[in-house]
Amino acid sequence: MERLLKLQGGIDEVLERHIQDEKQRWREILKRIFDVIKHLASQNLAMRGHATLKLVSSYDTVMARHLRNVRENSGSVSNLSHDIQNEILSLLANTVRDKIINEIKEAKYFGILQLAEVIRYVHFDCESGHATVKETLSFVQLDKLNAAGYEEIILPSLEEVGLNFFGCRAQMYDNASVMSGSISGVQTKLREKNPKAGFINCDNHSLNLAGVHAASVDPTLVTFYGTIQELYVFFSVSIAHWKMSEKLELTVKKECDTR
Repeated sequence: MERLLKLQGGIDEVLERHIQDEKQRWREILKRIFDVIKHLASQNLAMRGHATLKLVSSYDTVMARHLRNVRENSGSVSNLSHDIQNEILSLLANTVRDKIINEIKEAKYFGILQLAEVIRYVHFDCESGHATVKETLSFVQLDKLNAAGYEEIILPSLEEVGLNFFGCRAQMYDNASVMSGSISGVQTKLREKNPKAGFINCDNHSLNLAGVHAASVDPTLVTFYGTIQELYVFFSVSIAHWKMSEKLELTVKKECDTR
């Protein structure tokens, strides 16, 4: 008995070793769950149940034992619920956003592109040097679609992540009057607060709008583009029609007058 106690230690030591082993086991399990979710999120792939983890378990004994234990012991802790998944996704999103915000602060000056809250800034990397990058910080909900509504969203969104609007040197929107208006547009209202936040319109959008308006006064072009749209409608409303287009090796696209 004395020899056994010397080899294994007392009850408290045995329990402590068991606790440490259990901690390590869960670390290994959570590491695999985290890596799978991180991979799916970075590749813009959907989280479809436990299918990916089951694939991993085919080649990994730790995950295989864990999934087997979950199946055999209903009600046991699994850390496979949607709540855990969403929590990990939230942690990943916050980490990425914090990194982007730190880079923007280091760059000092930035430009606002659009209200998926996209920020353009110059990032310096020791290996690659200077690079102009565009990053999405967040998606915001607009309750009012006028210039005041945009203003009420843009400024608080920047403040929320610790960015000073006075570091903004460019506003880059399309030519919709609510955004580009010189009297009461979003760019005008924001320039009243920061005159250095110059407005840069989308040249491609301007050229496209000019082409659309020019084509709209020519009956031949109106008929041409109208026919293209009707062909798309004809093939897209029916699976049978779409299969017909595949047999004819036709790629039918919707006519779009905004881009």
